[in-house]
Amino acid sequence: MCYRSINCTQFACGHLIPIDGGVKVDCNQSNCVNSRVHAAKGACANCANTCSRW
Repeated sequence: MCYRSINCTQFACGHLIPIDGGVKVDCNQSNCVNSRVHAAKGACANCANTCSRW
């Protein structure tokens, strides 16, 4: 499943603060709606039930 890689600053107390908006990491799986290799919109027969989201 695709995900976002977000860089954070960690403070001594343990809190994390995001320092950027993140970068999409593509899983390259055809059953992931966010992947560039997922079937074109409407071409995936039962997408709502078979394909993963984030």
